Amino acid sequence: MTPQEKVRLTWFVNIAVVCLGFGLMMPAMRIDAEGGGIKGFIMAFITPGPSSYSILSSVRALIKNAAVMDILLGITVFLFSVVLPIVKLGLFYHILNGGNPKSSIAGFVHRWGRFSMLDVYIVAILILTIRSLPGGAQIKPSWGLILFTTSVLLSLYISMRLETRASESNRVKTIR
Repeated sequence: MTPQEKVRLTWFVNIAVVCLGFGLMMPAMRIDAEGGGIKGFIMAFITPGPSSYSILSSVRALIKNAAVMDILLGITVFLFSVVLPIVKLGLFYHILNGGNPKSSIAGFVHRWGRFSMLDVYIVAILILTIRSLPGGAQIKPSWGLILFTTSVLLSLYISMRLETRASESNRVKTIR
């Protein structure tokens, strides 16, 4: 790997870390209970509390709920949307600074890292399914979802580049 490519990939990792941090904390979707008449008024009482939901606040709400299925869903989303992307980006830093890309943790992250986009799919399906609620209420994607998706796409690109470079170096070693 050339020094220029190493610097470029390190910058991409830095950008992905910032996008991940903000993407987890900023609102991923917003519920607007607009609309006139009695339906809009009733809708404001059906969805009490904050009208914006981040990934972390959604996970916290799921885990706080006493239902077993909600707790399992919250833990699954937390593992694949918070823990795995952090481990994956840390592994990229390690590899770019001379670490072993063939370690067992690298293989684990490579196999399971693709699922880090799990909650992007969940939120996208939710937004498409419930695009407009009764009383004029709407679910709209927000900046957190865009930043999280950017982080996931950058990490997929970095993973692809590192894998390509690793396979090229293996080919060169085999030819020698």
